[in-house]
Amino acid sequence: MIQRNEKGQFIKGHEIYSNNPFIIGNKIGPRFKKGYTPWNKGLKNWNPNSKEVGKKIGDALRGKKLSDWHKDRLKKPKLGGLSKYWFGSHSEYTSIHNWVNHKLGKPTKCKKCGRDGLSGRQIHWSNISKKYKKDITDWVRLCAKCHAGLDKSRKLLLRK
Repeated sequence: MIQRNEKGQFIKGHEIYSNNPFIIGNKIGPRFKKGYTPWNKGLKNWNPNSKEVGKKIGDALRGKKLSDWHKDRLKKPKLGGLSKYWFGSHSEYTSIHNWVNHKLGKPTKCKKCGRDGLSGRQIHWSNISKKYKKDITDWVRLCAKCHAGLDKSRKLLLRK
């Protein structure tokens, strides 16, 4: 039976309090095992993409076993429409240009007119066949003026 004092309050030390390990007075007791340190302890205004947070999460997960389902998911890359980052044909266009930048770098000299010292929007990777193949020989570095002229001449040829 629950014991109360003359004001109707529960009496401390009664079995409802003494047998419950989570209730200590009016505070909630231990939620973690002794010696456990949460991965985000000491982080204020933390950025989930920072190296420090990534290292702490990695340390917390190190040694954990993955299920067969998780192993299969990690083995299969999500390409094209299966990826959550897929945005249709624009995604393909951007990803191919990023691939070309990675493979061929960023030369500063136009292949057609020879202007040098170009950077940013002044110089582009131009696709020769206009089929956007992942073929290194199908790409040439042109300044913006030469690239516009090449595209304009192609459009005139297509109209005829």
